[in-house]
Amino acid sequence: MVYRLIFFWLSVLTLTSCSKNVDPEPFSRSDRQRVLNSIGYTNISSGLLEFQITARGFNQYVDAYALDPTSPQKLNALREAWLRMAIAWKEIALFGLGPSAPSYIPTDVYTPINPTALERVISQNGAEIDAAYFETLNPTHKGIVALEYLLFDPTATDLAPIIASFTSPTTGSRRLAYLKLLSAHLQERATTSMYQWSSGGGDAISRFISADGMDQNSSLSLITAQFIRAVTVLKEERLGAPLGANHNGQVQPDLVDAKYSLESVALLQAELKGASKIFYGVPSPSQGGAPGLRDLLDKMAAKTGDQLLGDAINARFQSIDYKIEPIRLPLKHLLVLNPATVNSLYKDLEELETLLKVDMVKYLRLPI
Repeated sequence: MVYRLIFFWLSVLTLTSCSKNVDPEPFSRSDRQRVLNSIGYTNISSGLLEFQITARGFNQYVDAYALDPTSPQKLNALREAWLRMAIAWKEIALFGLGPSAPSYIPTDVYTPINPTALERVISQNGAEIDAAYFETLNPTHKGIVALEYLLFDPTATDLAPIIASFTSPTTGSRRLAYLKLLSAHLQERATTSMYQWSSGGGDAISRFISADGMDQNSSLSLITAQFIRAVTVLKEERLGAPLGANHNGQVQPDLVDAKYSLESVALLQAELKGASKIFYGVPSPSQGGAPGLRDLLDKMAAKTGDQLLGDAINARFQSIDYKIEPIRLPLKHLLVLNPATVNSLYKDLEELETLLKVDMVKYLRLPI
């Protein structure tokens, strides 16, 4: 009997000791759910809806311009509609980053193009430019960048060269037909993405929110990885490559994003906005705000050195915004005339990336 009592109390002590050694999760399930609901509805749903609206609007401007391709006013309106659509896409593009990117984010919306191959498609007379032929083309012939190439000429001082390309007696009609197919393709992609995500369609939003937990397949891990990846893309591809990071410091202006429209700064701001919304959430006076990753860090009083980690990340975002806001030159020109400004932005993004990859990941304890 004595031995049984000793064994019993030893078992209790062992279990108690083990329970004390269990490392609790850094934040509660309810906190995770609030953040996932916030990102799912106020970031992804709203972003996909805005992309759908701007893609539909762009398609209407394409139809109007196709009826009157000599009109500078209609061409200008079309270019402005292109920029609105491109900005809408850039704000949600981060959700398509990484090997685990969800299927509701299309992969052929914003891809590099081959201008020579694209011109060959337009100029050859053998194949009719119709929907069936368009479907046989690879992604380097499609998307927002292909539209940008058709609508803008960075070397032109006015709209005359673009108007001439759409009114050419030899290829103008084919160019207009291709413009319309590109636009229809993007509208279809935007509509399909919104349908797949929405609760009234494919209901991907419910699967996103229900994929709770702290494992590698959880939505929080996926979103955190995409957030970090978005900052890395901004640092390495949007700024680092044009700054000459891979060319011994020799600036490479042709590697900027949006090099045909010269709207690289506006699109850079849109990508930053998309990333920052994951961190900050979306303020909502009526609902008290929709939380982001910062809310989780603040609940843990996460720090980097003696500073709250949320404040440190916020300071980097604010510094980047402060430096971008007064820029009026296209990034392609700024690289040549004032590379120090671009380099300063690069350094800020580098510091932000380190805070996210090292400090934030340490506190969130997510497998990235």
